[in-house]
Amino acid sequence: SIDLDGWNLVKSRVNVWPDKRTTLNLELKLPLGNLQITTIPAKANITLNGRAIGSTKGSYLGVGKVPAGKHNLCATAGSLSGCQAIEVPREDTLKVQIKLK
Repeated sequence: SIDLDGWNLVKSRVNVWPDKRTTLNLELKLPLGNLQITTIPAKANITLNGRAIGSTKGSYLGVGKVPAGKHNLCATAGSLSGCQAIEVPREDTLKVQIKLK
């Protein structure tokens, strides 16, 4: 297990034998990702897990350094709203479109 500042970067199960060399080639990925959020209608306030993170303002909302994993993403515009369960990938950008009803 390789950790950095309390974040687990990689876990791997390895067999180790006496008098044998074991070499591991592992790709370390930070447990953070990015979001690119668009909404229909194009102007809406956005929350992630109940916390306000910004608004789309007629364009997409970019959010960086989001912990990788499952989250609840919601958008509201007046009486319209919509929510979506998402899973943010490590070191990648998830593009999400929320249709408000």
